Amino acid sequence: MRLPHFLFLIGGLWASTLTAQVPTDITYRVETPLGELDKRQKRYYKELNKAGYRINAGAFAADSVVILSSSSLTAFTRSLRWWRDAVVWEATYADGSKEYLRQPRRKLKQQLRKQYYGYWEAYYLAKDPDLSPEELQTAVKKRLRAFGRIWRGKKNRGIPDDYTWFVYLGDARGGPLSKYRVDFLTRNRPYAEIYFDTVRAELAHRLPAIEQADCRVVDRGTRFLQFQETTFQAFRYTPYRSSDRIRRMRRFALFFDKNKVEYEAAETDRILRFLADSSYQVAKAFVRGMASVEGDSANNIRLMESRAQVLVQTLQKGQEEQIVLETETFENWPLFYQQLLKAGFDTATYTKSEWKDLFYEDSVARALEPMLSEQRRADLTLYLYQLLDEGEQLDQAFLLYRQALTRLQRSRTPQEQGRYLRFLVGMRLYFHELVQKEKSTWENIESEAPAWGNVPDALPVLYAVQLIKEKNAGNWLPEDFVSRVMAGHRAALRLMESSVGPLQTYFTKQAVALQGYVFGRLLDGEWEPERICELEYPETPLYYSLILNYYHFLDYGGRRILGANPCSAQGYRPSVEADVWASASTALPLDTIQANGVDARHSRYYYFLKRWVLDKDEEIAKYTRRVGDYYMFDLMEVVQYNVRGWEVAEARMFDEEIDILRLDDLVRELLTYRDRICPTSLFPLVLEYHRRFQVAVLLNPMVLVDNRVAKRFKESRKWLSDYYRARKDRMIPEEALLVARHLIAVNALFIGNEGVNTSFSIMHAARTPEALASDWGKEYANLAVIAGPRPFDLIPGLQRQVTETEEGEWQKNFLQVHPELWQLYHLPRNLLDE
Repeated sequence: MRLPHFLFLIGGLWASTLTAQVPTDITYRVETPLGELDKRQKRYYKELNKAGYRINAGAFAADSVVILSSSSLTAFTRSLRWWRDAVVWEATYADGSKEYLRQPRRKLKQQLRKQYYGYWEAYYLAKDPDLSPEELQTAVKKRLRAFGRIWRGKKNRGIPDDYTWFVYLGDARGGPLSKYRVDFLTRNRPYAEIYFDTVRAELAHRLPAIEQADCRVVDRGTRFLQFQETTFQAFRYTPYRSSDRIRRMRRFALFFDKNKVEYEAAETDRILRFLADSSYQVAKAFVRGMASVEGDSANNIRLMESRAQVLVQTLQKGQEEQIVLETETFENWPLFYQQLLKAGFDTATYTKSEWKDLFYEDSVARALEPMLSEQRRADLTLYLYQLLDEGEQLDQAFLLYRQALTRLQRSRTPQEQGRYLRFLVGMRLYFHELVQKEKSTWENIESEAPAWGNVPDALPVLYAVQLIKEKNAGNWLPEDFVSRVMAGHRAALRLMESSVGPLQTYFTKQAVALQGYVFGRLLDGEWEPERICELEYPETPLYYSLILNYYHFLDYGGRRILGANPCSAQGYRPSVEADVWASASTALPLDTIQANGVDARHSRYYYFLKRWVLDKDEEIAKYTRRVGDYYMFDLMEVVQYNVRGWEVAEARMFDEEIDILRLDDLVRELLTYRDRICPTSLFPLVLEYHRRFQVAVLLNPMVLVDNRVAKRFKESRKWLSDYYRARKDRMIPEEALLVARHLIAVNALFIGNEGVNTSFSIMHAARTPEALASDWGKEYANLAVIAGPRPFDLIPGLQRQVTETEEGEWQKNFLQVHPELWQLYHLPRNLLDE
């Protein structure tokens, strides 16, 4: 597609403007009807507005070629049809002189026909460059048959709607123009005019972010710290507290003779011998006494209670501490019924009271005595303890530790493993306490209860996590604390490789959290720099998060700590001495890197970011989803690199593989996370992108030949307009003026007054009496004239503010700035005369 002529003129104008960084005047229009229109003229005027005319800004510069253009061919030709005779234009030069020119309608038709022919000629050549001149002419002539229908205002087919059509009205003579007016005639009578004037425009060096948000600026670094904190806090160990006694429980079964309270000597001797041999003391005795079903029930219960008291008295003779007694007594009917069933009797033959009556008969009692004797028994449960000295207490702890290790190795479910791991970590902290109180040594503890070597890898991982939590709490730590943390990190890496599913996710999180802690200690200078050598990882998807954090650390904190580091990381050329956790929105990493003489385009950190964000590597996605939702932060980093590193003046993108369209897609995707990223971090970056995009296009309008770029450019302009229109009530006059000039400049390549109207509404919302009395008020007044046919109708209340004298002195100044206000809108002259 051919580039419209007026873009070259604007391009040249803006190139010089941006190079010199000086304000430039841009031409805009006001469409007004002339007097009362009849029905036909109203229809003409409606078509005129649809055409969307504009005048080339070059007409107000040294090149005075006057061009009217439109993006709608059918509306354009339909409005030209109503001209009947011609269009008359009036040019006013800077010295006040005027010039008139009449352009016949037939010449306008010839110009459009020529453009129509050129469009299809370029179209067919692009489609088939090998077309012969004859074939090309034949193809284009078929299209020309439709031009007559288009000239009559019928539907245009085949040519994109956003293609710009233009006509030359003539060459102005006499120097640069200051004003310009085009009259539209029907039957030699003017019915409408387009009035062009200039308005101040200037590209902003920085667009203000109008945001009010009470939130933290979040990027990958700060999110990494939050992740580290939550991962560590998620682990809870089981505290171990030693006791000066071992507690056991032992059960005995005792039998009684009929109607006797005392036990047989052999029965009690067996219990006393056990207590003497084991050195146990009795803390509590629980007697579950069962009487035979014969006799009176109340007497049976009293008898069993007496037997329990006698038993406890017997046990009390061997110790000083009082034994606590608990009893439960009942008649042993359940056993009696079982005995009957075993003997072949029907248990439902007699009731309990009938059975008791039978037992009073001597023959029945003698016959059933073997069964009754089995019912007279007591189940004795002894709650025992054994006092231990400090040495025995430590040996007991070592025994429990080794038992838990064995059970951990034999466990089959994550729940079991977690239970034993929490207990083992609690025991390790108990050993710390013993060493601190000088009750043992690390050599003795490691020989009896090892934490490394032939133990499951999960133990050193969680032990390291708990040690970090203890240090953060200010508690005492072992001398080899650093080695324990590094060993825990290595164990976590091994578990990442050997585990699957949720366990792999769990230990990946632990590895990332431990890595972050090590980075923090290296940056703070607490640990020796050589520890960085233990943090190199294979470049595989499994290690993606670790790799990215590693290279991020080297880029933004490595130089300060590596110094004379002998490990291979020294050859990486670390970049800066900045804090790795600094917010990306406040500390511009790209600018910092380049200021230190490092080409950020060769950064391994950026390479991995790009591989994840742009390539959407499925293997990487599988593992990153298990660590956390870092994608939006990585996306923000990629956008930041490409926006900050975009050398607009040299037309050089930061990454050659990311063009304007791809970068625009990334920014759009980033905006989908606006509810999750702090606005004070997100919108400054997005605004900077739009500013650079628009400057790049204005410096090189040739890129608009690509309809995709032209569409994105329009959408960029609309996004900026919508952004500031929604926040105009929060802008101060200085910000409003900056934004207004920029929006007008951006709008220079488009049809219509959108830029002026939006700028006027923004400045109107930010106006103050003090501002309107200054030079800022002059531009505000000029916008009021250019913004539309009646800006007072567009902005309710403006006319009242201007006409009411009690508002103050600034109202007079407002009208004196631009006399056209009362001339065009019939404002009372007495305001100026007072």
